[in-house]
Amino acid sequence: VVKSNEFRATFVEGIGERPPEDVGGEGGYEGYLRIMADANHPEYEYMKEWSDNQKERNISQEKINHRLKHVIKGYRYTYFL
Repeated sequence: VVKSNEFRATFVEGIGERPPEDVGGEGGYEGYLRIMADANHPEYEYMKEWSDNQKERNISQEKINHRLKHVIKGYRYTYFL
C-alpha cells in the first residue's frame, strides 16, 4: 500500500457544457438528450428552459481548478501496487 500526502485533480481543457444538475442519472440524461434532439417533443420547451437555467455562467479553467482544489482538500489517495 502506498499512501500519498498529496492528491491533485487538475482541469486541463474541455469544450461544451456539463450535463444539467439533477437530470436523473444516466437514464435521465439519455431521456434529456432524446427530448432536446426533437424540437417537436411535448416536453422540449420545458426541458430547454430548465436546462438553460442549469448552465454554468462565466466558467473558466481557473474557477474549475479552484473548485477541484477545495473538493479534494484533505483527501488521501491509497492504491495497491
